[in-house]
Amino acid sequence: MHRDIKPDNILIDTASGAPLLTDFGIAKPALAEAQLTMTGQVIGTPHYMSPEQALGRADVDARSDVYSLGVVAYEMISGRRPFDAETSMDALTQRLTRDPKPLRAAATEVSPDLALAVDRCLQRDLTKRWPDAKSLREALLPSEEKSDDSLPGRFLRVSAIMGSLAVLAFGYLSIYSAFNPNFKFVRAAISTLMVAVAAMVMAGVATMRLRSYGLDGRSILTKAFEQPRWWRSWYPRALRRRGDVWSRLPRELRRFRLYRGGSQIYVLGVFLPLQLMTVIGRGPTVVWAASWVLWFVGGLGLLAERRRATKFVRAQVAMTAAETSAILTTSTWGVTTWRRSPMSSVLGGQGRTPHRAIEAPDARDTTIALERPTQL
Repeated sequence: MHRDIKPDNILIDTASGAPLLTDFGIAKPALAEAQLTMTGQVIGTPHYMSPEQALGRADVDARSDVYSLGVVAYEMISGRRPFDAETSMDALTQRLTRDPKPLRAAATEVSPDLALAVDRCLQRDLTKRWPDAKSLREALLPSEEKSDDSLPGRFLRVSAIMGSLAVLAFGYLSIYSAFNPNFKFVRAAISTLMVAVAAMVMAGVATMRLRSYGLDGRSILTKAFEQPRWWRSWYPRALRRRGDVWSRLPRELRRFRLYRGGSQIYVLGVFLPLQLMTVIGRGPTVVWAASWVLWFVGGLGLLAERRRATKFVRAQVAMTAAETSAILTTSTWGVTTWRRSPMSSVLGGQGRTPHRAIEAPDARDTTIALERPTQL
């Protein structure tokens, strides 16, 4: 057991993003016979130690370090510690007598999954914490292989897709009827409205079910419009899947993916509908011709952007043509793929040195070794 996990003892290697734990001055072997500390002796940093460590118990195990790591994570995410204590004694007393405020109450923007993981680290009852760091790590690491969601969650996304398509269809029908006066717009509009109503009913049922699971309105809305599996370009940050690496991609790769995403939207949302209108009825000839010109020019631009991005990737890391193509087309939330080399090397900077996770610790964060006060 390290027994003194705190920001001042964590270095971040900016080349790889890996955290490096330092200062094993009061670490203790995880062996039953290796009792290096007497019962009643308090060793550690008050603002980061676990309740059992604050009690000076000699049988502390790995779950104590999990608690300390939870305090660090809470502070990193919310900018404050779980307990507001002015003195070391207050810090020790509060963690023995009170539960910390839930992370989402201090940082409303944090995802529910991450908040639950950190809150479980900070359970006073060590049997309710993560049993070890490996279990916590598995809970935090996103994986695209796991099932997307429960049945209500899938129904919610289907209803969101249906509603979006109904809105688009209504827009297309309005444009088409403007150039075809004999088109029976009202009948088509009613059919579109019925699809929208069905989508609303499905969304309502799914929402009530998800509410019973404990999800709030914001989480349900995020789930409804979560990043689609087939999408490879930019997506709003709040709706991205766990582990998405978009913000870590080099500018050249983001530019290619933006161009590609824009091309897909144009083809599916403008070009193909215009061609369909022309086939089944009378459409705007000038607009139809312009759509073909834009399609041709856009295709040339996409090829040029792909060539530029390929050249950039090969200049950074020696890769085969297949590996380069994978970097250009793999989903940004495909975390298993992005963890592997050589793709992982494209995400990080090079040649930088480790630095402190938090630059300057408080004077109150000094490691202590003292006899347990009688009031504790």
